[in-house]
Amino acid sequence: LLPGDIITGADDIEIASMTQLSDYIKSKRVGTKVTIKLMRSTNGTY
Repeated sequence: LLPGDIITGADDIEIASMTQLSDYIKSKRVGTKVTIKLMRSTNGTY
């Protein structure tokens, strides 16, 4: 992740808040891989 990245999903679940992301990650067992979907700014545009 880079500064300014916006996380939009984890695995195949839409993520709308940091609380939702945190709860989702906490529900996983240690060592479980999670695929993160994000938006990254390119020249100031997402």
